[in-house]
Amino acid sequence: MHTTERFDISDLRLDLAERNDQQAALRATEGLVHDEKNDLYYVARHTDIKTVTHATDVFSSAGGVTYFDSVPLSFVTMDDPEHGRLRRTVSRQFTARYVSGLRERTRRYVEQALDAIRPGEPVDVVDALTAPIPLRIISEMLGLPDSDVDMIRGWTDTMMDAGGRLDEPGVLESAIGSFAFWGEYVDSQVADRIAKPGSDLLSALANSGDEALDRDELAMFATALMVAGNETTRHSASRAILTLATHPDQLARLVDESVPVPTAVEEILRWTSVARVMMRTATADTAVAGTSLACGDRVALLYPSGNRDERVFADADRFLVDRSPNPHLAFGVGAHFCLGASLARMELDEILSGLLRRYPRLELDAEPVYRSNGLVDGVASLRVRLR
Repeated sequence: MHTTERFDISDLRLDLAERNDQQAALRATEGLVHDEKNDLYYVARHTDIKTVTHATDVFSSAGGVTYFDSVPLSFVTMDDPEHGRLRRTVSRQFTARYVSGLRERTRRYVEQALDAIRPGEPVDVVDALTAPIPLRIISEMLGLPDSDVDMIRGWTDTMMDAGGRLDEPGVLESAIGSFAFWGEYVDSQVADRIAKPGSDLLSALANSGDEALDRDELAMFATALMVAGNETTRHSASRAILTLATHPDQLARLVDESVPVPTAVEEILRWTSVARVMMRTATADTAVAGTSLACGDRVALLYPSGNRDERVFADADRFLVDRSPNPHLAFGVGAHFCLGASLARMELDEILSGLLRRYPRLELDAEPVYRSNGLVDGVASLRVRLR
């Protein structure tokens, strides 16, 4: 067993380039590396991440999927049979046809956002484009009023920022307040759907026969969808714009349409890898990559590392919009593969396609302000000039 003296998953201020270097060292180390400070083992290689994720009989999600606590996130933090029941119920409503029906509305929201931007003038694309659009789509899916979007963003931003930072002054108090407001809000929305069903996703899940979600399950699902469906897509889109602005040769290939945007989206998902980590807990003595693990040991699946694994991706440290094949792990694998993968792909496609049709030149106006929390590596502010 090897012990790390460098990489620390709880270091939220670590520069992304330095993080990639440190995770490359983890991949090059035989077996798993133990982090004594956080009492966990790092799973850094693509193959090992897949091995652990598929071994649901040995590695549990119910012990929590974050390294800093065990926040319940609907079926994300469940094992079978509970996980399977909830996932089946949601999957029946959350279909490819359903997501396809959201494409035209997403396109309209993108056009409205772009209409409000003045060409050539500095604009924070996080506030103007990448944050509001995924949030509006998720809110619409849940049947939440569009007029509540800004309020919901304030709550969810505060809750997400608290992940891994509860020891910082004022963070816990702000998070508790936002969680209370969000909890009351979503509970009232759920009660309305049960009493008077509408055409939204919450209503469908509340009235889906024998496997309908109960009130608590509906509230947990709404929270999970708001976190996973909004937060990850928002930061993937923000970092996509940043990446394209700093890789003009690859941007040109999208502008001249020599590479389709959906193909580039897969590379963006690999390259940005905004989900920092997902945890699993061993439910029996086992071994991974030759490292013995005891029942109760926790392992950290480092998706950004797996997506830079030299054994799987040629030129892994190059951003190539035409990369194919591209077996990235941005949405996980196996039983817990992200239910919203098709939604995220569609939104990224529409945001980037709409942006580049109108503004083929992206120029950074200031250094980006990064925003990392316990779950994602994101961007708080990205000022660019669109021409």
